[in-house]
Amino acid sequence: MDHNSDEMGRLAGYYNKRIDELLDSLRRTLDAPRELTQGLTYREFLDIQRLCENLRESVTIRDTMGTHSNTDRDLYRWIAHPNKYPAPAAQEDPVTV
Repeated sequence: MDHNSDEMGRLAGYYNKRIDELLDSLRRTLDAPRELTQGLTYREFLDIQRLCENLRESVTIRDTMGTHSNTDRDLYRWIAHPNKYPAPAAQEDPVTV
């Protein structure tokens, strides 16, 4: 079974893209000028909290899909537990010997 026919792998890939988008949104939110000179407004706090909650949810779903994927299982095991599982061959740096 190749990656293209692995539905769980495709879903994990979707959540990888969503995670990148959420991280970009979080960075933009954190880099935006503050409404107050000190601290956050409640609305600013809620924006940050919402993005963090969406990020946590996406990572959890992505890892669940990836660990049930026939093609991505090793990758997501390594992401979730890097000291327990070795990096998949495709993730190893070819320059480092």
